[in-house]
Amino acid sequence: DDDDDDDDNQKVIYLGVEGMSCAACSSKVERALKKLEFVDEAAVSSTTHRAKVIMNESLGSKEESEKILIDTIHSLGFKGWLQKKNAKGMGTEEASAAEVQSWLNTVIMAALCTVPLFLIKLCSNNSAFWKQDFVCALSRQTLFEALLGVLTILAVGSKFAVNAFRGIATGNWGMDLLVTTATGIIFGYSMLTLFDCCLNEGGHEHAMFDTAATLLLFVSLGKYLEAAAKKKASGAIAALLRMQPKYAVVLTDVYHDPLEELSEDDEHFYRTLVSSSDTTTSVRPCAELRPGDIVLVEPGGAAPTDGIVAASLSARREAFLDESAMTGESLPVRKVRGDSVFGSSVNRSSAFVQLITQTGAKSAIAQIARIVQDAQLAKAPVQEYADAVASVFTPAILTLALITFLFWYFVATTGMIFSLDARTPFLFALLFGVSVVVVACPCALGLATPTAVMCGTAVGASRGILIKGGDVLEQAGSVDVVVFDKTGTLTTGKPKVTDLIPFSRTCSSEIDASDDASSLFLLRCAASAELNSEHPVGKAIVALSHERSAHSFPVESSETVPGQGVTAILSNGLGSVCVGSLNMVCEILDDPKQSDLIAQIAARLRREAKTVVVCAHEEKKKWYALGVFGIADAPRPEAKHTLAALQKYLKCQVRMLTGDHETTAHAIAKQIGLEPNSVVAGVKPAEKAAYISKLQRIGPKRPESVLNFFGNCFSTKKKPAARTQNTTIDGCIVAMVGDGVNDSPALATAHVGIAIGGGTQVAIEAADVVLIKSDLRDILVTLHLAQVVKRRVRFNFLWATCYNLMLIPLAAGALYPTTGTRLPPAAAALCMAFSSVSVVCSSLALKLYEPPRIFSDEENHSAASFNINEDGTCSWLRTCIKNIRFKCRIWLFALTGIHFYSKFDNIENPSADHHDSDFAISSNSKDKNFRLSRTSSGSGADETYGLNLV
Repeated sequence: DDDDDDDDNQKVIYLGVEGMSCAACSSKVERALKKLEFVDEAAVSSTTHRAKVIMNESLGSKEESEKILIDTIHSLGFKGWLQKKNAKGMGTEEASAAEVQSWLNTVIMAALCTVPLFLIKLCSNNSAFWKQDFVCALSRQTLFEALLGVLTILAVGSKFAVNAFRGIATGNWGMDLLVTTATGIIFGYSMLTLFDCCLNEGGHEHAMFDTAATLLLFVSLGKYLEAAAKKKASGAIAALLRMQPKYAVVLTDVYHDPLEELSEDDEHFYRTLVSSSDTTTSVRPCAELRPGDIVLVEPGGAAPTDGIVAASLSARREAFLDESAMTGESLPVRKVRGDSVFGSSVNRSSAFVQLITQTGAKSAIAQIARIVQDAQLAKAPVQEYADAVASVFTPAILTLALITFLFWYFVATTGMIFSLDARTPFLFALLFGVSVVVVACPCALGLATPTAVMCGTAVGASRGILIKGGDVLEQAGSVDVVVFDKTGTLTTGKPKVTDLIPFSRTCSSEIDASDDASSLFLLRCAASAELNSEHPVGKAIVALSHERSAHSFPVESSETVPGQGVTAILSNGLGSVCVGSLNMVCEILDDPKQSDLIAQIAARLRREAKTVVVCAHEEKKKWYALGVFGIADAPRPEAKHTLAALQKYLKCQVRMLTGDHETTAHAIAKQIGLEPNSVVAGVKPAEKAAYISKLQRIGPKRPESVLNFFGNCFSTKKKPAARTQNTTIDGCIVAMVGDGVNDSPALATAHVGIAIGGGTQVAIEAADVVLIKSDLRDILVTLHLAQVVKRRVRFNFLWATCYNLMLIPLAAGALYPTTGTRLPPAAAALCMAFSSVSVVCSSLALKLYEPPRIFSDEENHSAASFNINEDGTCSWLRTCIKNIRFKCRIWLFALTGIHFYSKFDNIENPSADHHDSDFAISSNSKDKNFRLSRTSSGSGADETYGLNLV
């Protein structure tokens, strides 16, 4: 079952949720799901329309639990359905497309009702036909406006009203209630005006059907733009999934066990088979492929799913694959027999034969989609601030609007203000209250984090970096110390045996390595113990035994000592073998002279940056040393410059943590530019986790920036909590980078665990970040991207908060006593729509992210060994500056337009004798001056307003 979680007693259920409009809605659904007794954890996102539920099947069957979950969502007024976890995106793309289409239909309907209102109002100024009374002292214009207003409320307003009433019934007061309240008040007041006109022959100048219609049009337009932007932000994974081919060319009647290693004979067999004219093939849907199938990938074609290169048909027996869709690597990657292949990788060379190893939900592309989509559900700590605000936002705004209405009504009725713009005191105060309701938007705060996390994780996935959640991004953006494992992380992880030193059985001395009998017996015994080892050192010994045809002995049993070595009992009475570190083996040796000899040889090898492995054999209850292996593991070409960039540009402390001997560790550290005090050697796996905990308690901490200070003010947690209960965050934020099983405890203990993609499955599962390319430079990109996303989240929060704090007082009439400027309800609706759209567009700008570039020793052809990519950093800064400049222009012209709207709108003073005016905007790009001019054709003087943007 693809839905099984790591724990057999738990099930992971994915649900689609439709109808959520803001963070308050998703929080309501999440709280309701968590209250169910069989639910352990729940996460809901209004941005992706998805919910993830981890449950224990303590209540009936799984089917009954799923039904209860869906019924719970339905009881809250939302539509819920079960989503299956597969390689087709889990339905999020379809849900996003449906939301966009729904809002587009709403915008079209609103425009069809609103545009005629303005056309009639424009044409009726000089038309007696429209001004003439038709029924009950109501003109044709008023009746037509009322008819269109009713149609707008029924066709568009009902969508908001239904959601609002459902929310009220379940205690969920969101944005729909604000929109429904505002339009309902305006429409109700306009209808009362018409009734008053018919019954008491009153005036109908204050009917505001056009205002209600415009408000709904602008709100719907904003929701459509927001939905379209969210769909674009979540489209990266859908695009990746669409790249999978639908069909594959399968070699019929051929099968190979995917667990068996491909030999040179197998390669020759498949090359001959494909070249033969008698070979039959069939075209099969990729969904029907199974592990063990053999497929043919033609030039220009794509690998149908994950697998291994079985044979290349080129003369050099190699293939070049474009893996840019998975890893972001622009250059084709060379593949030979036995190399792994990602699904959707494009063949840029001759045809090759592929052995299928993983299909469906177990393929890399499906797992990437799952990780990224789960990451978009995981909330960053700062999201708690948005959820807390959203839960009380709507009641607070309605209360503030009521206070605003009462204040201005009191002012108008007591004569404290003389100019009511030809309105009654009630209408004068009502418009202020309605503007407050309309302009406030909780959606911008709710979208600040999830949209940025969505774009950030998608950008990372497109570059081969899988980040497992917004909380990981939040912590990775504040990392103070990066701790590296040595073997397989800072080194290539492909060690080779460079020294093979056999010992004599009778004397305590080393013998000539050319002694084939002694060397062969040493190699066979060591390979027997390390045959099933996953450690790179053990694999190096086994590889040498295969190279020299030293077949291993049969083994009855073996036991691994983490961080030390392995012991094995050989069959047929051949005794026992111990292969491991110097300390482990010397403790069991019976001859102390051999221990002294081993220590001398080990000291020499360690000075050469080689790892020392000792092999001992037990016979007749006596242990003696067979010999010593000297194993060299070269540092990665990019390691030196990556560590330098981390320290110089990201201001991170760097540590190397290894179980190897101190001398060997320091020799490697010298090659990669690490100081001796940054090396911790000779530690066991459990001690690695303890060292991480120690750094978290008392490690060096970078000075807190102003940005982080505001972030901590936003979040309810001053520091992200460690993932182990016994860790106290008094020191620094620690990231651990590793690849092996022995690194998994440290990866789980660190705030941010980063696994090299070529490492073991256990390490990848324990980590928060997975690097598919196994390139250390991606660590710098990960931390840099996390910092950029964190800054963008803070910026979005600051923008959304300041936006509401500035516009709500403006809508409440803060400037009216001094300047006569007010924010009409229609303009308030436009401002509310712009609030959400601007936040989503700000997050979408993350797709312009350019990662830091670091040149490895192999790529360095200039004096500059690395470049923290001024292009990327400056590009982000330039984008921010352009956004700020653009928003400044909008603000300045919006405020000026509001002023003109308030001063010259016909509805504000129907009795005034207005003259026709021509408005013009002129600009001077050289001086950056903008002019908004009004030229009056009447007796009034011309007016010019100038704006200078520097």
